[in-house]
Formats: sequence, C-alpha cells, structure tokens
Amino acid sequence: MRAAATQSLPRPAGGLPVLSGGAVLGVIVAAILVAVGTILWLPPAAAYWITFAAVALAVAAVVRFAWGRHAGGLLVAPALGVLFLMNIFPLLWSFGLSFFNYRANRLAPPTWAGLANYAGVLSEPVIWRQEVAAWGEAARLGAAQAMMTPASAAARPARRKSSRKSGL
Repeated sequence: MRAAATQSLPRPAGGLPVLSGGAVLGVIVAAILVAVGTILWLPPAAAYWITFAAVALAVAAVVRFAWGRHAGGLLVAPALGVLFLMNIFPLLWSFGLSFFNYRANRLAPPTWAGLANYAGVLSEPVIWRQEVAAWGEAARLGAAQAMMTPASAAARPARRKSSRKSGL
C-alpha cells in the first residue's frame, strides 16, 4: 500500500513529491474549513494557534506546488505579504472598527454603533466646509498644473540629433 502511494507522486531531483493542483486546492479548502471551525467552536487562544498552523500548511502547499514553475510569483510573494500586513490589513481593520464605539485607551469592550459614526461625521457642518475647501484647492492646483504643462513643454529646447558619433 505504501509503495503505491509513493509511486503515484512523481519525485523531482530534490526528493520531495510534486503536488498536483487538486491536492493544493484540497489543502486550501481544508485549511479554510479548519480555520472557520476553530474560530467558531474553540476558545480564542486555541483557535488562533490552530488557524495559524492551518494557514501555514496551506501556504507551504502552495509554495511547494509553485516551486520551479512560478518562480517570479514566489519572489514577489514576500513583498506582497509585507504590503498586506503594513497597509491593507490596518486599512480593513480600521474600516471594521469604524462601525463600533471603540477607544484604544479604554479597557471596555467595543460596542456596536452601526452607521451612527458615519451619520455623525456627515451631518457635521465643519466637515462639509473643509470638504468644499479641499475640493476647491484641488481644482485650483489642477488648473494651474494644466496651464503650466504646455508652457513648460514649449519652453524646453528641442533636442537635436548629433551627426557625429561619440568616441565611446
């Protein structure tokens, strides 16, 4: 039985079996199911580590599947991961917190506010005055840039092609 299972997966020179697309998809689906199940039914501390392990296993399967085939994507993946952690995750986290009454310097848990925070901001007259001023400034700067671009292009001297070749 063991020999049949080993022979079904081709082994490259590195020795590890090559994963098929179906196997990788199965690992990803299993990781998602494990993550959702642990978040719903286990205490937060345990759910965190089990979900972390499931995601790490799914990432390892994807990397193993892509190794040698998609080297460019693997080289860009760490940069995309840092981009997500430093920019996209905080943006989404802040958007989620905007629906709650939350203070970072308080120990009280956040309470649901719904769209009340947005209604409060959008009904404030000071915000609208500043918004109109910002749009006016943007329009003024855009118009100035539109007027200056043709003028600066006309002021530049045309490049002449040199008839003699450089000695390099």
